[in-house]
Amino acid sequence: MGRMLTGLLDLYRDGARDAESTKHFLPITIRTVELSAPVQSIIAERAQNQMGREVAYGSALVLARLNGEPIGLATVPLTQGRATAEMAAEHLWACLHSRILERVAPSGAKLPLDGRDLLRGLDGSAQGRPLPALDPSHAPDVTVVVATTGRDELNRCLHSLRSLRYPCYEVLVVDNDPGSPSARRIVDTHAREDGRIRYTAEQFHNLSVARNHGITQTDAEIVAFTDDDVIVDPDWLLALVRAFLRDPQVAGVTGLVLPAELETRAQWYFEEYRAFGRGFEPRVFDLDRHRSNDKLLYPYWGGVVGSGNSMAFSRAALLDVGGFDPALGGPAPTSPGVEDADVFTRLLLSGHRLTYEPRAVCWHAHRRDEEALRRQLFSYGLGLTALLTKWVLRHPALGMSIVAAIPKVLAGSPTARPGRRPGLPGRFRRAEIAGYFVGPALYARSTARTRQHRLAAPRRERWQRSE
Repeated sequence: MGRMLTGLLDLYRDGARDAESTKHFLPITIRTVELSAPVQSIIAERAQNQMGREVAYGSALVLARLNGEPIGLATVPLTQGRATAEMAAEHLWACLHSRILERVAPSGAKLPLDGRDLLRGLDGSAQGRPLPALDPSHAPDVTVVVATTGRDELNRCLHSLRSLRYPCYEVLVVDNDPGSPSARRIVDTHAREDGRIRYTAEQFHNLSVARNHGITQTDAEIVAFTDDDVIVDPDWLLALVRAFLRDPQVAGVTGLVLPAELETRAQWYFEEYRAFGRGFEPRVFDLDRHRSNDKLLYPYWGGVVGSGNSMAFSRAALLDVGGFDPALGGPAPTSPGVEDADVFTRLLLSGHRLTYEPRAVCWHAHRRDEEALRRQLFSYGLGLTALLTKWVLRHPALGMSIVAAIPKVLAGSPTARPGRRPGLPGRFRRAEIAGYFVGPALYARSTARTRQHRLAAPRRERWQRSE
């Protein structure tokens, strides 16, 4: 077993040998455009490439909103870091005209609308859906849990969380590396200015254990989670909570995750092939009318529901399934790191309903260098097979479905996101495939190491309902 793991790790490392040059990559600036107002010119300051040289942005990735509602992404090419208002409107219309027309003419009526109208703004005729505020007397209490090891990004994350437009919430930072003073120092700075910020520490270095610790430190009705390298939109929490209020059967909600920057080729690769976002249409997931049978290995690969850096749950439902599994939440790439996908799966198999809400927008800082990206994709690969190993041990009949799915897994990847390109570059794909083979053994080792760290909470084992 040790020799096999060594050989597969060598395959993972060999991916570095064929790394292609990044000299032709031009950074991409991230922008947001509100279409109810006239489209403006895009002017981007020059950026530094990985060689430390100053370069102009080659394009802009633009999130288009209509009365606050995100409706799609469009790429606008830039010339020396600039695009005129006319050029920006032309590309926005080319990419998003069907979505715009759905909201301007929901009945299908023909309207004399084209890209030039974006220069004036779609103020009168557009039917965007602004999120109304919640009455504080009817808004459920929420605790936002942020597990951290004290990275510098935590400061930006907390600034954004303090600006949420939600009436009754707190932010609980779980320091998962309390031996270092950095997280405590950042949190104390924010807590002195904002009483909604709290600090707690968890010594055992494991994301599941840290999140479970956060669950035990609150009695809020809803517990939301994001990561310390994320910036949340001001309406992020409001959108997550409104999804619970619309449907009392919902136990968990995920949101739209977009890139905070695309300054390097590695960041572009991730966004192009494995992005966190699940599109701009709301989705419902359960084991009844809303089964996603079009998704490979549903519901056992819970990653189809959303991402762990933007999710919220009924605290009671989380306790019901025992919280996050420590065997799946250790530090990547030496541990599976799929605790979020696993908790989605367990909630679905327990009869709960989950939803994806694209109005809950946040921005994630992707890994900047290609070696870090390879480690991440290796972790994705081992996480997938570790999670499936867990479920095969519980439901041996699932093994036949996995065997039947192997050709599809090798041809593509269940971890690929809808609408992403299928052709992940070879060195990254090899790292992901190497992870597939390591996952089962790593899960066994991780289970033995973390057995004593499971969340002690009432639970009802109802896996039979999924049979």
